[in-house]
Amino acid sequence: MPAWQTVYDWMYRDDALGEKGVGLSGAIARARDLGYDAMAEECLVIADTPKFGQVQHMSDKGSSTTVEDMLGHRKLQIETRLKLLAKFNPKKYGERMQLAGSKEEPVEVHVEAKSLFDAIMQNIELKKQEKNV
Repeated sequence: MPAWQTVYDWMYRDDALGEKGVGLSGAIARARDLGYDAMAEECLVIADTPKFGQVQHMSDKGSSTTVEDMLGHRKLQIETRLKLLAKFNPKKYGERMQLAGSKEEPVEVHVEAKSLFDAIMQNIELKKQEKNV
């Protein structure tokens, strides 16, 4: 397996070729999407499959060992994968935030044209001053 730097170099060269290239970047993007979907499905498998382990309880009278489902460990595995998926592909796996109104109270955008115009004029004046210096 080549190093990741080598793969990125191949992608850069392929992109530079344009239509003459083999479409390596697109193929890698599709493979990544499939990998992300596999991670999401893996979360379901982890959630549905109990993992038993030994838990040691310490007290003044001594210690005892019980066998129980490692719920905390499974939860950590799932949360880690979901957080990575949200970072890797936020459009598909990230939290959706929707800004919407209703018919009675629609979303309104207020722009003060005067302050916007003043900011543009100030920027123009600063650029003129920079040219004169």
